[in-house]
Amino acid sequence: MPTAMDILKSAQGTPLLWSQPRAFTQQYVLGAGERVLATLNWPKTFGSLAEGRIGEETWTFKRVGFWRPAVTIRKPETGELDVGRFVMDWRRGDLVLPGGVRYRWDQLSFWKAEWAFFDAAGKDRLVEFLPENRFFKMSMEARIHSSAETCRDLPLLVLLGWYLLVMASQDDAGAAAVFV
Repeated sequence: MPTAMDILKSAQGTPLLWSQPRAFTQQYVLGAGERVLATLNWPKTFGSLAEGRIGEETWTFKRVGFWRPAVTIRKPETGELDVGRFVMDWRRGDLVLPGGVRYRWDQLSFWKAEWAFFDAAGKDRLVEFLPENRFFKMSMEARIHSSAETCRDLPLLVLLGWYLLVMASQDDAGAAAVFV
Protein backbone atom coordinates (compact mmCIF):
# COMPACT_ATOMS: atom_id res chain seq x y z
CA MET A 1 0.00 0.00 0.00
CA PRO A 2 1.43 3.45 -0.89
CA THR A 3 2.38 5.76 1.96
CA ALA A 4 0.79 9.18 2.43
CA MET A 5 3.95 10.76 1.03
CA ASP A 6 3.83 8.48 -2.04
CA ILE A 7 0.23 9.50 -2.65
CA LEU A 8 1.10 13.21 -2.55
CA LYS A 9 4.18 12.69 -4.75
CA SER A 10 2.08 10.79 -7.31
CA ALA A 11 0.01 13.93 -7.82
CA GLN A 12 3.01 16.19 -8.33
CA GLY A 13 2.34 18.72 -11.06
CA THR A 14 -1.44 18.28 -10.80
CA PRO A 15 -3.47 21.06 -9.17
CA LEU A 16 -4.66 19.92 -5.73
CA LEU A 17 -8.03 21.15 -4.51
CA TRP A 18 -9.54 20.87 -1.06
CA SER A 19 -13.31 20.93 -1.52
CA GLN A 20 -16.58 20.20 0.17
CA PRO A 21 -18.45 17.67 -2.00
CA ARG A 22 -21.82 18.51 -0.44
CA ALA A 23 -22.80 21.89 0.97
CA PHE A 24 -23.61 22.08 4.68
CA THR A 25 -21.63 18.93 5.56
CA GLN A 26 -18.45 18.59 7.57
CA GLN A 27 -16.71 16.38 5.03
CA TYR A 28 -13.91 17.52 2.75
CA VAL A 29 -11.73 15.87 0.10
CA LEU A 30 -8.36 16.74 -1.40
CA GLY A 31 -8.56 15.95 -5.09
CA ALA A 32 -6.09 15.82 -7.94
CA GLY A 33 -8.34 15.86 -10.97
CA GLU A 34 -10.79 13.01 -10.44
CA ARG A 35 -8.61 11.24 -7.82
CA VAL A 36 -9.29 11.66 -4.10
CA LEU A 37 -5.97 11.86 -2.25
CA ALA A 38 -7.11 12.77 1.26
CA THR A 39 -10.18 13.30 3.41
CA LEU A 40 -10.97 15.41 6.45
CA ASN A 41 -14.19 14.64 8.35
CA TRP A 42 -15.90 15.81 11.52
CA PRO A 43 -17.63 12.81 13.13
CA LYS A 44 -20.05 15.07 15.06
CA THR A 45 -22.02 18.08 13.87
CA PHE A 46 -20.73 20.21 16.73
CA GLY A 47 -17.23 20.23 18.15
CA SER A 48 -13.71 20.57 16.92
CA LEU A 49 -12.65 16.91 16.67
CA ALA A 50 -11.80 15.93 13.09
CA GLU A 51 -10.12 12.95 11.45
CA GLY A 52 -7.77 13.37 8.50
CA ARG A 53 -6.65 10.53 6.28
CA ILE A 54 -4.20 10.12 3.43
CA GLY A 55 -3.93 6.50 2.30
CA GLU A 56 -3.50 4.32 5.38
CA GLU A 57 -2.26 7.17 7.58
CA THR A 58 -4.72 8.85 9.92
CA TRP A 59 -4.46 11.81 12.30
CA THR A 60 -7.02 13.40 14.58
CA PHE A 61 -7.15 17.13 15.29
CA LYS A 62 -8.91 18.77 18.21
CA ARG A 63 -8.91 22.37 19.33
CA VAL A 64 -8.36 22.82 23.07
CA GLY A 65 -8.07 25.77 25.44
CA PHE A 66 -9.83 29.10 25.61
CA TRP A 67 -7.42 31.94 26.41
CA ARG A 68 -4.61 30.41 24.39
CA PRO A 69 -6.24 27.93 22.00
CA ALA A 70 -4.18 25.14 20.54
CA VAL A 71 -4.77 22.10 18.36
CA THR A 72 -3.71 18.67 19.57
CA ILE A 73 -2.67 16.13 16.96
CA ARG A 74 -2.89 12.42 17.57
CA LYS A 75 -2.43 9.20 15.65
CA PRO A 76 -5.10 6.60 16.49
CA GLU A 77 -2.48 3.94 17.20
CA THR A 78 -0.95 6.12 19.96
CA GLY A 79 -4.17 6.21 21.93
CA GLU A 80 -4.35 9.36 24.00
CA LEU A 81 -0.81 10.61 23.37
CA ASP A 82 -0.32 13.83 21.41
CA VAL A 83 2.09 13.52 18.48
CA GLY A 84 2.05 17.24 17.87
CA ARG A 85 0.67 20.54 19.07
CA PHE A 86 -0.23 23.62 17.09
CA VAL A 87 -0.46 26.98 18.88
CA MET A 88 -1.94 30.02 17.14
CA ASP A 89 -0.73 33.51 17.96
CA TRP A 90 -2.98 36.01 16.18
CA ARG A 91 -1.99 35.86 12.46
CA ARG A 92 0.55 33.06 12.72
CA GLY A 93 1.16 29.85 14.55
CA ASP A 94 3.68 27.14 15.27
CA LEU A 95 3.39 23.40 14.90
CA VAL A 96 5.71 21.54 17.25
CA LEU A 97 6.34 17.83 16.74
CA PRO A 98 8.38 15.31 18.74
CA GLY A 99 12.10 15.93 18.77
CA GLY A 100 11.58 19.69 18.54
CA VAL A 101 10.66 19.72 14.83
CA ARG A 102 8.83 23.01 14.13
CA TYR A 103 6.85 24.49 11.26
CA ARG A 104 5.55 28.04 10.95
CA TRP A 105 1.95 28.79 9.81
CA ASP A 106 1.54 32.29 8.45
CA GLN A 107 -0.90 34.41 6.50
CA LEU A 108 0.49 35.39 3.10
CA SER A 109 -1.70 38.41 2.55
CA PHE A 110 -3.54 40.66 4.98
CA TRP A 111 -6.41 41.15 2.53
CA LYS A 112 -6.80 37.62 1.19
CA ALA A 113 -7.32 34.26 2.89
CA GLU A 114 -3.97 32.90 1.70
CA TRP A 115 -1.97 30.86 4.18
CA ALA A 116 1.13 28.66 4.16
CA PHE A 117 3.31 26.39 6.22
CA PHE A 118 7.00 27.34 6.25
CA ASP A 119 10.08 25.65 7.63
CA ALA A 120 11.03 26.51 11.22
CA ALA A 121 13.07 29.53 10.13
CA GLY A 122 10.08 30.90 8.22
CA LYS A 123 12.11 31.04 5.00
CA ASP A 124 11.08 28.13 2.78
CA ARG A 125 7.41 27.86 1.85
CA LEU A 126 6.37 24.19 2.00
CA VAL A 127 2.64 24.18 1.22
CA GLU A 128 0.25 27.06 0.65
CA PHE A 129 -3.52 27.34 0.57
CA LEU A 130 -5.12 29.69 -1.94
CA PRO A 131 -8.86 30.48 -2.01
CA GLU A 132 -11.21 29.22 -4.70
CA ASN A 133 -14.65 30.73 -5.22
CA ARG A 134 -17.43 28.19 -4.80
CA PHE A 135 -21.03 29.04 -3.97
CA PHE A 136 -21.98 27.67 -0.50
CA LYS A 137 -19.01 25.28 -0.46
CA MET A 138 -15.55 25.79 0.99
CA SER A 139 -12.64 25.08 -1.30
CA MET A 140 -8.98 25.99 -1.59
CA GLU A 141 -6.08 25.07 -3.78
CA ALA A 142 -3.24 23.36 -1.93
CA ARG A 143 0.03 24.15 -3.64
CA ILE A 144 3.05 22.05 -2.63
CA HIS A 145 6.41 23.72 -3.22
CA SER A 146 9.57 21.98 -4.34
CA SER A 147 11.15 22.81 -0.98
CA ALA A 148 8.72 20.27 0.57
CA GLU A 149 10.15 17.30 -1.37
CA THR A 150 12.21 16.16 1.60
CA CYS A 151 9.68 17.20 4.27
CA ARG A 152 8.61 13.95 5.92
CA ASP A 153 5.72 15.76 7.64
CA LEU A 154 4.17 17.06 4.41
CA PRO A 155 1.00 14.88 4.65
CA LEU A 156 0.35 16.20 8.16
CA LEU A 157 0.87 19.81 7.00
CA VAL A 158 -1.58 19.35 4.12
CA LEU A 159 -4.27 18.02 6.49
CA LEU A 160 -3.62 20.39 9.40
CA GLY A 161 -3.59 23.47 7.17
CA TRP A 162 -7.04 22.62 5.85
CA TYR A 163 -8.31 21.83 9.37
CA LEU A 164 -7.14 25.26 10.57
CA LEU A 165 -8.87 27.01 7.68
CA VAL A 166 -12.17 25.17 8.17
CA MET A 167 -12.13 25.96 11.90
CA ALA A 168 -11.35 29.64 11.18
CA SER A 169 -14.25 29.76 8.72
CA GLN A 170 -16.60 28.29 11.34
CA ASP A 171 -15.39 30.83 13.89
CA ASP A 172 -16.00 33.70 11.43
CA ALA A 173 -19.49 32.41 10.61
CA GLY A 174 -20.33 32.14 14.31
CA ALA A 175 -19.06 35.65 15.03
CA ALA A 176 -21.06 37.05 12.10
CA ALA A 177 -24.23 35.37 13.37
CA VAL A 178 -23.81 37.04 16.76
CA PHE A 179 -23.75 40.52 15.20
CA VAL A 180 -26.68 40.07 12.80
